[in-house]
Amino acid sequence: MKKFLPVGSVVKIKGLGELMTIIGRCPLLKENNVEGYYDYKAVVYPQGDMGGNDYYCFNKENIEQVVFVGYNSSIENELNDLFNEFVEKGEYLQFKLGKDDSQNMKNNTKDIRENLFN
Repeated sequence: MKKFLPVGSVVKIKGLGELMTIIGRCPLLKENNVEGYYDYKAVVYPQGDMGGNDYYCFNKENIEQVVFVGYNSSIENELNDLFNEFVEKGEYLQFKLGKDDSQNMKNNTKDIRENLFN
C-alpha cells in the first residue's frame, strides 16, 4: 500500500532544484486523448497558486526529498486508503514524467520565479 503525502507537504523534485507544495493527489488528466493520473499535483513553493495553470504533476519516484509533511489526521488516513483503492482498480493509466517533461518543469518554474520578482 502506497502512503501518499498529505496536501501541504513540500517536496524537492529530482533534477528540478525547486521546492513544490502538494495541492492534490491522484489528479485525473487527459494527455494525448488518454485519461490517466499522476500521484501528485503541486505548485511552486513559496508563491503557490498564482491564478493560472502553473501547476505540475509528478509521481512518488520523482521526489528527491520531502522537506515538510503536511497535516495528517484520521481523515487523511481514510483518504489515503481511498486513493490506494483508486490506484489498485487500474481503471486509469498512471502517467510517467519523461526527460522532456522534467526539462519543461524546470523552464516553467524558472519563468514563474523570474516573473514574480520582476
